[in-house]
Amino acid sequence: MDTFPEIIRIKICDSDTGKPIEKIVLKIKLYAKHKNDYNFILPPSDKNGFVEVKKTWLEEEITKEQALFVMDYASNLNECEPKFRLTVLDGKSLDKAIGAMILYQEALKITNIEIEKYRQAINKKYYSKELDFALIDLKDDICIELDVY
Repeated sequence: MDTFPEIIRIKICDSDTGKPIEKIVLKIKLYAKHKNDYNFILPPSDKNGFVEVKKTWLEEEITKEQALFVMDYASNLNECEPKFRLTVLDGKSLDKAIGAMILYQEALKITNIEIEKYRQAINKKYYSKELDFALIDLKDDICIELDVY
């Protein structure tokens, strides 16, 4: 069943001022029906605080994971549960993710410029947060408010 929308828009704002926050990195977790769940690091939020998650991007990332770790992953996007989790990474988790990007840089086709964007993220200034979403409930953009650390 085709449950994922073509695009999921996430806006990240400061909880006190309501102003958008640029350079925040999120992780998205997709719940697979077969074998392991998928965890992907999303691009940093833009100057307007937005992160866009395109269905085609998710499908490409799943294909890469399946190619790299053949025994670990089996579900395609349409076989995942109709829900997902967003996590605002803390500093240590972001550092680990960047380390993994460097380790698998060639296989994942990640450029040094892309890695540098993750290094410039300002996640350490804010408290981390996990939020769960059901696809059936998505009607508008997702808004995540962050508190200064």
